[in-house]
Amino acid sequence: MNRKSIKADNPAEHRLLCLSTKLGWVGLLSDGSQVLAIKMGYPNQDDLLGACRDWQAAWSRPNDEEKQWLIGIRQYAAGEPFDLQSLPVQIPQGTSFQNRVRQVVRGIAAGEVLTYGEVARRAGFPNAARAVGTVMSRNQIPLLIPCHRVVGTSGLGGFSAPSGISLKQQLLDMERQPIAVG
Repeated sequence: MNRKSIKADNPAEHRLLCLSTKLGWVGLLSDGSQVLAIKMGYPNQDDLLGACRDWQAAWSRPNDEEKQWLIGIRQYAAGEPFDLQSLPVQIPQGTSFQNRVRQVVRGIAAGEVLTYGEVARRAGFPNAARAVGTVMSRNQIPLLIPCHRVVGTSGLGGFSAPSGISLKQQLLDMERQPIAVG
């Protein structure tokens, strides 16, 4: 996850939302109507708040829409069905390469993975696997741009949450579990 400050039209209106999940503490940066960034996998609330200092956002009680996002993320983290793609998100704009990579990764279904090379090919840049890794390492909205679903050809690759590869593996294992119906 990117450690740079989030730049937006009015940072004074940014809101920090925090919740404890089975995947650790999760922080969402919101403008009240869409998710701007996510930090996840922190062992406690103090560590999460320290990591979110660069967001320059006030810790806030969620509005009604944000409450639904938090309920959905908690469901997802518990292994229950929830479509993370339904959350309103502001996807950062970048170069055409970065935008294509984000689009490809956003389309990877839960329970599926692509290698960095496959993402590069699908994005139209077949020799750019390492560059895909760079885009993923700077992903400000993990889960919504599911960078944990991008893996190396000979291993998981990286993951920049505090618990690193173990959280990436946990996410992949959780998503591969069949969901009980009824």
